[in-house]
Amino acid sequence: MYDTYEPFIRYACIKLMDDHRMDVLNGFAGDASVAFNLMKANIYEKTKNICMKETRACPSYMFPDTALPKKDRTLCEACRIMVDDMEIMKSVIRKGRQTNEEVVEKICPTLGYNHQPYNWLETNCDMIVDEYMDDIVEMLNMRDRLLATGMTPKQTLSEKICGDLLSCGTENEKYEL
Repeated sequence: MYDTYEPFIRYACIKLMDDHRMDVLNGFAGDASVAFNLMKANIYEKTKNICMKETRACPSYMFPDTALPKKDRTLCEACRIMVDDMEIMKSVIRKGRQTNEEVVEKICPTLGYNHQPYNWLETNCDMIVDEYMDDIVEMLNMRDRLLATGMTPKQTLSEKICGDLLSCGTENEKYEL
């Protein structure tokens, strides 16, 4: 399909998604309904096909082949996915364009575009954000200050946030859903 286009079209697609990924994807956000969820699944598949196969503009890790198995659907796993996507969102958005609070507020509706099963994930993301919004923002701000000094954190962002707030990665990780 895209073979007839010049290489600059592929570059433009990559550049657009790199610079404005969340703006493009948020344009499809709306109220949750059966039709909306079907649309989101359809958008996920179409984006995966265009991004990975037709234009080869996205790495394969952005679109896992299968949905997360039911046994792995824990609150801790939802937190890890959410925080990992927040980290990607922060790296894609130019510095100063969005505050950490705005990133946290916008993360949950975007998860369905990159992960399956999206209903489970978005529901748990909303629960985590509702309960821990201030703590997450403070941890993101602290991490930004740490990185600005040139220091390297000992833990990944998801280990820090999910570990501190939900005791993930410990024996206490028993948030089965």
